[in-house]
Amino acid sequence: MCAYSAEFKHAIDPPWTSLAPLLLCKIPTGLGTPDAYLLISRFGDPALRVDIYEDRAEEAHIFREVKLWHSYVAAGWGHRAYLINPANASANCFPTSSYFSGFAATDDVLLIVSGCGMTCIERDLTTRWVNDEIAADGIVITRIEHAEICGNAEHNPPGGWKQFRLSLATGQRIDNT
Repeated sequence: MCAYSAEFKHAIDPPWTSLAPLLLCKIPTGLGTPDAYLLISRFGDPALRVDIYEDRAEEAHIFREVKLWHSYVAAGWGHRAYLINPANASANCFPTSSYFSGFAATDDVLLIVSGCGMTCIERDLTTRWVNDEIAADGIVITRIEHAEICGNAEHNPPGGWKQFRLSLATGQRIDNT
């Protein structure tokens, strides 16, 4: 059983209001009210509050996702993803080249998916590879198996979806299907 759970909220109540927050993204002068909160619980009790300030003038905020991966809380929105360690209230930021769209994971790696590419993160939080030339505007991963990432990528919006296969080791196309 995983000790942590996490969820996005637009507003918070006690006891969350009494926790000192971890501040992420472009923090405005004078702070103000965060655009959203990420609330991380440990065995159902409040563990960490993350205040999110979105930069809507410079980024598209289409998708938001939170995923538990080993001892980390992976959270993505805007043009970035974070791997948050709730035990020490620290976060590693992984910018994306376009809007964040989701996560996919194996036991060994976490894939951060954007509108046009992917970033592959190792368990030690190092970047294995980045491929920002998979799609023009949309990626859907259908499966990860046999050291391959398979999915569909939109090359000519709207529509224009094509299947792809990438090497999980390198992020490079295996063929042009």
